[in-house]
Amino acid sequence: MASQRNAYRPTLRLPYQERTSNYTGRCRDDLSHVEKGGCYADQVAALRIRVNAEFKKRMAEAETEAADGDRYGVSGADRVKQLKAGLRRSQAAWDSYVKAECGFALEEVTIGGGNGGDLELVTCQIRHFVARYNELRR
Repeated sequence: MASQRNAYRPTLRLPYQERTSNYTGRCRDDLSHVEKGGCYADQVAALRIRVNAEFKKRMAEAETEAADGDRYGVSGADRVKQLKAGLRRSQAAWDSYVKAECGFALEEVTIGGGNGGDLELVTCQIRHFVARYNELRR
């Protein structure tokens, strides 16, 4: 049972999990600030596609719940509705959090007079997208 619980913990370094460095490492250190920002933005775009695909998979998995029939007085169709509604709420909350958290990372650098806020923004996004991808993949 303990090993099964570990499979649901995205902070553990399990073999199938992605790492932030898998994406930031694709952008060479010798790139200019603008080029590196563009490379990181490309990584965010790729991660967004992967997260959306995993989210769709989880929504499809919810559909299989109906095949189990009634459980604990709740019909399979009602369980599907509840699971999908919960997944949508979770995804919307995560999206809002990432926008707020990474937006703050950008603002913090800008308010401090720095000029690397764009890199902080996309680095933050990469970190959160990788974490969400791992969470959805469980």
